[in-house]
Parts: sequence; structure tokens; C-alpha cells
Amino acid sequence: MSIDKLPGFNERKQKRLAEATNCVYDESMLKRLDKLEQDATVIKADVAVVKATHATKADVAEAKSGVIMWVVSAVILAQVLPALLKHYLQ
Repeated sequence: MSIDKLPGFNERKQKRLAEATNCVYDESMLKRLDKLEQDATVIKADVAVVKATHATKADVAEAKSGVIMWVVSAVILAQVLPALLKHYLQ
């Protein structure tokens, strides 16, 4: 059975609609609503920027391998350079 077919449903619905049409909208609510709409627009723009510039897993993996190569190179150079300098400066 549909909810519209329940006894008294349409009367209750019509009463609520009639009561809702008597609502008074004040200016402060409209101002707050306008502010929320502006904020939502700004948030949407910020999210678009983040989506456009975020790093993917591949980007992170590539950066990680680059950092590892630099660290390994620096450690090897730190170990080999003193021995080479000692050998050639004597």
C-alpha cells in the first residue's frame, strides 16, 4: 500500500503545507543563506584546485626513489671521498 493511500495522510499533508506557507522569511536568514552559497562556491573552487594538483601514488613512488638514490649516493660519496683524497694527496 502506498503512503498516499493511508487514512488521513492527505489531510495531514495538506495541513502541513498550509502551515508551511505561512512561514515568514526574515532578512537575516536570507543573508546567511547567501553567505553559505558564496562559501560553497569557494569550497568547490578549492576542491577543484586540490584535485588538479594532488600527487598520485606514481608521483610519490617516483619522488621516493629519487630521494633514496640521493641518500645512497651521498653515503657512498662520504665513504669513498676521504679514501680517494688520502690516496691522491699523499
